Amino acid sequence: MEKKIIPLVLFIALFPLIFSTFQASLASAEIRINEFEQNPLGDDKGNEWVELYSSTQVDLGGWRLVNGDNGSFPLNGTIDGYLVITFSSLWLDNSDEKVILFDGSNNSVDDTPLLSDSRNDAFAWNLCESEWKFLNSSKGGENRCDNSSGGGGGGGGNTSGNSTGGTGGSGGNSGKKNKNETIRVRSNLSTGSTEEAPTFAGNPKITFLEKPSSLNFGQVASVKANFLADADYPNLIFFFYTEPKRVVRDFSGEQVTKASRGASTAISVRAYSGEEIGFSLPLNIVENCNKYYPEGEYEISLAGFYLSGQEWKSFATVPNFPLSLSFNDELCLGTGQDLQVKANGKQAQQAQTAGASTQLLLRGKIIKSIGLWLLIALTAVALFIIWKKKLM
Repeated sequence: MEKKIIPLVLFIALFPLIFSTFQASLASAEIRINEFEQNPLGDDKGNEWVELYSSTQVDLGGWRLVNGDNGSFPLNGTIDGYLVITFSSLWLDNSDEKVILFDGSNNSVDDTPLLSDSRNDAFAWNLCESEWKFLNSSKGGENRCDNSSGGGGGGGGNTSGNSTGGTGGSGGNSGKKNKNETIRVRSNLSTGSTEEAPTFAGNPKITFLEKPSSLNFGQVASVKANFLADADYPNLIFFFYTEPKRVVRDFSGEQVTKASRGASTAISVRAYSGEEIGFSLPLNIVENCNKYYPEGEYEISLAGFYLSGQEWKSFATVPNFPLSLSFNDELCLGTGQDLQVKANGKQAQQAQTAGASTQLLLRGKIIKSIGLWLLIALTAVALFIIWKKKLM
């Protein structure tokens, strides 16, 4: 009888370990590397980023990103939806770079192929199903995989699986930062010549395709817009702000003003004369747990800038829209920080935000509850068998 009891007791003892391993595997399956920018417009330092996506809430405690040079970047907080991790230093190489995501148990959850970007513009590598495409950045939102204006990151085409992506723009590039790379000039297909300098009119047509009419304080919405270029715009920056009551925040919780071109919620795109592009722009509203800002209607303003020579200029006319804001105490998590919550109720917190409230995904809670009751039941059965044995 004792021999029959031993396996049962061993199973009960090992069940918590088995269950925790299964739960970690479930969380890992929900999260992926969705997009990354290794050669952003302007200075790379402080502007490189990697975007993760998870369809459910996952605790990132103990998780980390690793680059092609085996550099490690620790993650924390939680993810539910899109999460943009911005690096304060030069962390991604412009050539032959890859990113690997490890979970808290040091298991490799996802990785990218070797990819390169020598263009120093608004394009980034986007995951489109199982294929990586070089497209206009959709930072903080759904990838625009139907955008046909993408190309290789410096001469190469798109890539899938773990094959090598576009090569660097100049020969002999070791993969390290090359700040002497030149911006590639668009070719004139009709003559085979090159345009030496773009022309700017500064009066394009910008329209909103999808925008919210009301939100709660502490929410993030994705606004879809359309841009019809009246001239060549190799470098464009867009972001939202409000004046005088600054209820719009970037992903680090900082106020966004009309001059905040470097805000983490700003996106960079490019368009040429006659080209029509669509883009998604995050609108991040302050959490406002202390109710400093009143409920009511606010005017959401779009800031649009283009680079003319060495000078950034703003568009003369850009569209605005009214937005009704309301309190929702459930979004105040008690952290004292402006956490971002997706418009559909999902939280999209910046990875560097410290002290975020750690929560387990809802599915994990359900499974944990079932597992706990199963453990109690097995323990009760084991005790009953031992008791019966003593009676015999």
